Amino acid sequence: MLPMALLMGPVLGLRAKLGWERLLIIDLPLFSLATLAISGFYLVAQRELYPDWKRQIKYLPLLMAEGMGLCVNNTRAVLDGLVGHTSPFLRTPKYGVITGAQTRARHYGSRATLLVQAELAMAAYFAWMIHRPWTIGLYAGMPFLLLFLAGLLYTALASILQGGRRPVVG
Repeated sequence: MLPMALLMGPVLGLRAKLGWERLLIIDLPLFSLATLAISGFYLVAQRELYPDWKRQIKYLPLLMAEGMGLCVNNTRAVLDGLVGHTSPFLRTPKYGVITGAQTRARHYGSRATLLVQAELAMAAYFAWMIHRPWTIGLYAGMPFLLLFLAGLLYTALASILQGGRRPVVG
């Protein structure tokens, strides 16, 4: 997903020079296939997990944004695996359930590292990419770009806000 995200800027530059007929012939079918495949996967999973799965549909854009926000971290993990670099598994920020609806915040040790800086740089890149189509009138892809921006900002800010403490390994 990271290479796709990085290529969105150059593609946007090319896209600005193409006409609307190309949008309907190429872009719309590709976007629909990619979006429908992922959305279908999550909808089927929600249907299997929850009896009230139709109420869960409203969270689908947030789930997609969070998945997009993890693209920098996931790329690092894949590259570590390819080169045989082993590192401890540091849990992602989440809340621990105590009893019923009670939760307690868990603190993790992911400070403003190079990874977080890369996520913030990618967020800035997507902010620029949202501004660019706005100025040239290419509004159709902006919701997709907004999902990337929201996911990257959420991931980076969660790491910063919950960081600086002792990591939980396991």
